[in-house]
Amino acid sequence: MSVLNRHMISLKNYNKLVSEEFNEYHKQAISDSEGDGEFEDHYSGKKPEAYEYEDEYYGRNVIWIGNTGKTLKIPSEYVTSREDNIFDYDKAKVLANYIRDHDDRVVFRTSDADVRHIDLDDVKTSQHNPDYMGISRSFTTGDEELDQFLANGDDAIGDIMIYSGEYLNDDYTLDLPRLQEELYEDDIEEFNDIVEQHEAEYAELQDILQRLKEAEEDGDGDLGAIWAIMRDGNHRTQAAIFSGEPYIYVEPLEYDDNYDDKPYSDQLM
Repeated sequence: MSVLNRHMISLKNYNKLVSEEFNEYHKQAISDSEGDGEFEDHYSGKKPEAYEYEDEYYGRNVIWIGNTGKTLKIPSEYVTSREDNIFDYDKAKVLANYIRDHDDRVVFRTSDADVRHIDLDDVKTSQHNPDYMGISRSFTTGDEELDQFLANGDDAIGDIMIYSGEYLNDDYTLDLPRLQEELYEDDIEEFNDIVEQHEAEYAELQDILQRLKEAEEDGDGDLGAIWAIMRDGNHRTQAAIFSGEPYIYVEPLEYDDNYDDKPYSDQLM
């Protein structure tokens, strides 16, 4: 049994637990706002129209106008805003109320976003900092033990390799020449104990590393999901999410304007 806590809750319940927390900070802040003012106080009221190089993308209560072939449909839970963005939550609530109460779909232009696939580094960073890039909760591998391993970093490896840690190479294999030099003749019993313990510890570490690799390959938890970090249009985006839009349409911000070799290229609309 590892020193890490194994299977404290089921994977199904764990995924339910973490997914409920996504975007909660902005949702709560919008909910708590007064929402004073009218839609026209923040927008001209003139309905945006699509140019010849644009299309209309239909949401539940919003129509998004975006560049044809350069627009992505992202689940709302994977649309966040940079942590350094300044929000006017009253404005966001006014927009959210307008979306909910308007007879027809409200028309917005898509916003630019940094778009990426969530990887193990994102999970590790967010486990240390739940406010990482405005996500409001930590990303997950879908496995609490693996999340805890990533969160603890080098300490987690030290906890596993606790018995043989003094005699490890950089790749966590056993430094046998050094071990033999220091212990073989003076304390053969301890030498054998360390060799035996290292075999078990190394097997446990390799098992965890293999599970992390498989989790990333299989897209477990949040791994592999397309994540959009909004660069502008934060108020209309968060308002749409708060009003219940299940998807948000965004335009990936690509400085080289080369969309063909991106991980999400086959999902552009």
